[in-house]
Amino acid sequence: MPKVVAIHSFHGGAGKSMIAANLATLLTLQGKRVGLLDGNLHSPQLYAAFRLSPNEVVSSFSDYLRGRCSIKETILDVTSYAADDVGGKLFLLPNLPENPSFDGLDAKQLIDGFRELFHSLRLDNLILDIGAGLNPTTLPFLAITEALLIVSRLDQEDLQGTGVAIDIARKLDIPMVLLLINRVDESFDSSQVKSQVEKAYGCEVATVLPDVSDIAPTTTNLFALTYPSHPLTLKLKHLGERIAK
Repeated sequence: MPKVVAIHSFHGGAGKSMIAANLATLLTLQGKRVGLLDGNLHSPQLYAAFRLSPNEVVSSFSDYLRGRCSIKETILDVTSYAADDVGGKLFLLPNLPENPSFDGLDAKQLIDGFRELFHSLRLDNLILDIGAGLNPTTLPFLAITEALLIVSRLDQEDLQGTGVAIDIARKLDIPMVLLLINRVDESFDSSQVKSQVEKAYGCEVATVLPDVSDIAPTTTNLFALTYPSHPLTLKLKHLGERIAK
């Protein structure tokens, strides 16, 4: 059975969409069949990460939620963007920045849609990039995930919100909950950051990712493809190997 992995942050701007796109791509390069769903209903970014124009998105995931199409009609095969002849497959279920109004999501609709994806695409992993915060459009995703990656920056406001997200994850009995500390300046000792955050929040820090804002804007390609030997790419590759088990 495929593993459903949700990537979440309590506050926006933590970098979860970048992590989701690169993680899914690296899993594809390892020969996995990966679904990548943009569940950020208000600020979707994954279509742009794969250099898609809005005109190329015929049916969005929001269209599926509104009953306008089947979930299979939202699928875009973006494997060739990762690389040719990689052995794996990468399927994107995109959203568009149309500011849809949702009072909440139907968990049964999500489960039924995911089962259809698993059957039709023969997925190894389904990665969900969900919106920031804890609200009726994010909690249903968390309730059906098997692994939750909570992304936080190294500032007090982000970490306080992350503590709330950890508490909710424990109440939902999510089997695997891991923290990713993102955009950490090179002047910090990553092992010390990991130790201190784990001690403060009682949750494993899977990895501490470096700040790459100085070089990331120089490419229109995914970071992992442009810088395959960079420490950030290698850390995400290791993380992918762990969650794909």
